[in-house]
Amino acid sequence: LALLQAPPWRGAAAEDPGGGRYLWVRLPAGVSSEALLRASLRHGTAFLPGTLCCAGEPDDADAYIRLSLAAQDDARLREGVARLTAALAEFTARSAE
Repeated sequence: LALLQAPPWRGAAAEDPGGGRYLWVRLPAGVSSEALLRASLRHGTAFLPGTLCCAGEPDDADAYIRLSLAAQDDARLREGVARLTAALAEFTARSAE
């Protein structure tokens, strides 16, 4: 959770639903989970976009991502979040142009 406080995450909110298996993260305004996934894959990491986690089509599903914590050690989680943070920073920089 502390890693999700980096500047690119400004405006995001993380929620731990309990159980230690995953985190829900509401992305900063204007960031699409599906577009961010494409950027994160170029950085060698992935997550589940909110649009794939909902049975219906909630209006804001694309504003969420699900990060899996299961079967990952701390070092691997830190590396994954660092790569995702780099992808988010790159994505938001391109969006600002």
